[in-house]
Amino acid sequence: MFSSVKSHYFAFILGTLLSLASLASTVWYLHPVKNSIALPAYYLSLFLFFTGFGIIFGLTVRRAFFEGTYIKHLTASVRQGVFLGLLAVITFLLLSNRLFHWWVFLILVFIFFIIEFLLS
Repeated sequence: MFSSVKSHYFAFILGTLLSLASLASTVWYLHPVKNSIALPAYYLSLFLFFTGFGIIFGLTVRRAFFEGTYIKHLTASVRQGVFLGLLAVITFLLLSNRLFHWWVFLILVFIFFIIEFLLS
């Protein structure tokens, strides 16, 4: 579907900006704290935003500082972007339930680090 690197970047940036707009409109208009129906939309848009941001940031850093094929950079960036999105959603879920502590966050980061190490 996408034939060039620029079109990939454009698609990722557009998707990330749309998810940011969705996150902002969910917070602004639906008030997920007061309206429990808006919570899935909030967490989904949060996941999509952090995933897109992780993909764009990871792909840019990899292409600038590391050698290798584009598809390898893209694969690693997508995987780590999804991990970043999951980490953000889990962290916000723990924060909303008042179960967040710094050591829980470090355990989550360690778990994602081990999974990333095993997958790469």
